[in-house]
Amino acid sequence: MSSRRLPLLVALCVLVLGTLAVLAVAALPGQRRPPSRSVVPAQFPGYSALTAQVATNPVGAALAVYRQDAAGGVTGTTQTLVLGADGTSARRLTQAADRGSSQVPAAAVVSPDGRTVALGDGPSGTDPARASTTESAATTLPPGRVVVAPSSSAADAGAALVRPVGASSTLALVDLASGDTRVHVVPRVPVVVPVSWSPDGARLAYLGTEAPASASEAGAAPTGGTSGQLFVLDTRSDRAVAVPGAERVVAAAFSPDGSRLAYQEPGATVVHVVDPFTAGSQDGAVPGTELAAPAGAVLADGPAWSPDGTLLAFEAGGGTPSARIEFVAAQAGRGVPGAVPGRDVLGWTGAGELVHQSVPSGADGVDGGDLTVVRTDLRTGATSPYLRVPTARGHHPAGDLTLAGALLTRAVTTTSTSVDRGPWPLPVRLGLVLAAAVLAAPATAGLLRRREQLAALTAVPDWARDTTRG
Repeated sequence: MSSRRLPLLVALCVLVLGTLAVLAVAALPGQRRPPSRSVVPAQFPGYSALTAQVATNPVGAALAVYRQDAAGGVTGTTQTLVLGADGTSARRLTQAADRGSSQVPAAAVVSPDGRTVALGDGPSGTDPARASTTESAATTLPPGRVVVAPSSSAADAGAALVRPVGASSTLALVDLASGDTRVHVVPRVPVVVPVSWSPDGARLAYLGTEAPASASEAGAAPTGGTSGQLFVLDTRSDRAVAVPGAERVVAAAFSPDGSRLAYQEPGATVVHVVDPFTAGSQDGAVPGTELAAPAGAVLADGPAWSPDGTLLAFEAGGGTPSARIEFVAAQAGRGVPGAVPGRDVLGWTGAGELVHQSVPSGADGVDGGDLTVVRTDLRTGATSPYLRVPTARGHHPAGDLTLAGALLTRAVTTTSTSVDRGPWPLPVRLGLVLAAAVLAAPATAGLLRRREQLAALTAVPDWARDTTRG
């Protein structure tokens, strides 16, 4: 073989073998068990383009799901990040961008056990599962995705009371153990927004509305909640029902035992507590109770109930330095703690220990630094740091943080900052293989040019081969 062709052959072999190795690793099916112990790191992983995808590299169970924007003026996309329950595994939830857009991903809520993430949908999404009928949706789904249509019995339970007009949408459930996505079709509802999981993960409350929530940066203060018809999906029987009488709901939360659902309408001074699967009365309302809500406060969605079921948390003054969390007794005769400075209730580590974001430090109500989360003892009012999401001095605003509530009560905290981002993205790995192939050709040619010098350095001298000497 000509020495001129050898470098090209070596480069070609490097390119072919490297590409095959990268593609083989990428094609391996992902499956991961939830870790035996949940860990809350003091610092969460930040924005990185080298973070692997959940779909191909699952984490088993997630401690948190949050959103982080790309730096302003830099080409990039907003990332929805998943932090594994082990406290080190970080992955990108690319399904959120697929169902929303590269800049405004779909809303995501992690289940209390951390094993499933619910993703909303809307008109701006590109999810191939969106269709007006279950049959048409099934024909457009890629392999590995499942369509689940609402049960026909949902109409008997009052689901036909409100039928928003418009194109159908979908609700996706991402299994973090396998990375698979399961799609639930919601007929005649243009936009789907997941709101709250039941503590056992068996039920999911979501809103069906005609208008999506206002888009904003991840770190910006909310500009107003989305209101719509309240639905409840039973993830075990795949039965979805609309809660009768809950046509305009802005927030909802399940009780600790999952049997009751508290919801609030926009601007309402009362909160309704109902059994979502109880048949409605003749006037279309579900029998339940009402609790007085603090003036100007909004129910804190999923983790609003305290673990013992005695308190409901409300948020007021969000996005301002005077933001506070107020409480209402869910049971008669129970004491109510005073208001706590803070915003965005995220969970509870005990009956009297609340996890929430700290008060914004900026004068305009928006904290330009890291997303900081604290833990407050409601008995003493003492607040201590809990975790934070680095934002590179505000260049990557973070927000839309949800935590797996059931994992918080038994999780351990750590100051470790080690991060496992999984295999690098496929384009990056293929680029490295191509670069190695390009460098292999001149390196081989250089070795061929110097082979005579190398041979002279390693050759045995003549005097050493003369057997007559010595």
